[in-house]
Amino acid sequence: MEMNNNDLKYLPYGTVVKLKFDDRYYMITGLQIEINDKENRKKYYCDYISIPLPQGYTGEDQMMLFNSENIEKIIFNGYMDKKISSFYDDIKWSVNRRKKNE
Repeated sequence: MEMNNNDLKYLPYGTVVKLKFDDRYYMITGLQIEINDKENRKKYYCDYISIPLPQGYTGEDQMMLFNSENIEKIIFNGYMDKKISSFYDDIKWSVNRRKKNE
């Protein structure tokens, strides 16, 4: 499935994607990751954190952070139900609120 900008926020956990800058596949394991830049006293956010496939989690240094615009293709859609969808709605609300205050 090709990526469409209208489909980007937020893919379910377990979704497998191909990134524009990497030939490997990655499985999404987390959303809205906060990165604290202590040197510049700033916070940055990435849409997703993922693990490479087929290796899976082999260590923190193998985790990939990326944003929706870095996704070239969705290989497999992860699981979604009402409980997860409600959680995602809360994340969207929180992100929108944060962006308004930036």
